[in-house]
Formats: sequence, C-alpha cells, structure tokens
Amino acid sequence: MDAGEQLREDLGEGRIDPSRLVDLILTLQRELQAAKQRIAELEKERIGAPTARTEEPFSLRAEEKRQQARGKKKQKPQRKGRRGRFKTADKIAQAERAEDVVPDGLTKSECQLSHVRPVWRLENGRAALIAYHIYRGPHDLYGKIPGVLIELA
Repeated sequence: MDAGEQLREDLGEGRIDPSRLVDLILTLQRELQAAKQRIAELEKERIGAPTARTEEPFSLRAEEKRQQARGKKKQKPQRKGRRGRFKTADKIAQAERAEDVVPDGLTKSECQLSHVRPVWRLENGRAALIAYHIYRGPHDLYGKIPGVLIELA
C-alpha cells in the first residue's frame, strides 16, 4: 500500500485531523511554487546568453567577420619550404654550369640558339644541375644532349 492510499484510509477512518490535511496541502503548494520559480530562474540563465548569438548566422565566413569586428585577425598557416613546380628559368639560374650543344658536323657560328634545357646529372657521386644551350642548324638539325638514352619524337 502506498502513502496516498494509506492517507485516504486514515482520513476515512478518522485517524487524521482534517486541519492537518489542509496544512499538508498548503505546505506542498508552497514547495511546488518554489520549485517552479527555481526552474524559471535556471531557464533564464540557460537561455539568456545564447539567444543573442543565435540571431546571427552561423558559418565560417560569418565567424571570421565577427572575429574581425572584435579585432582578431585571421592567422595564415606557416609554410614550410617551397611547394610545387620550379619554373624553368629558376632552374637555369640555379645551374652549376652551362654547356653548348651543337649538331654533329657544325660549328656554333653556323647555328642559332634554339632553347635551354636544365638537366640533373650524377657527377662524382653527387647531383649537379647543368643548363644545356641547345643550338639548331640548317634543316632543323638539333644538338643532342650527351648521355640521353631515349629520344622522344
């Protein structure tokens, strides 16, 4: 038998004074009112701060704008060295030496400079960058870079 049934039975048999029952109801009402007031205070604390933030749009771009408005600047990530392709001009400038390549049987004065090609070579156990100045003779004869095994058309 739970407390509610026991209370009804005691009231029906006259073991509990009705004035005591009224006092119990009033006490429970005061406790209920205090609990409701405490819940309302907690909801104000919980909901009060975020309402100002939820009115603003949420996105990374919006957050960056808010930070800039507050005076914080976006930090750029630090790069570690160079990434990507080196331009041919940079490779030629970095070359240890330059060599002229003319077609077989012709002299440099009989040809004109066609292009410069940087090539990595192994010399004395270390890598060396060499800039080959390739000359073109009559009838589109080109000088051949020494040591090239495969010739592409």
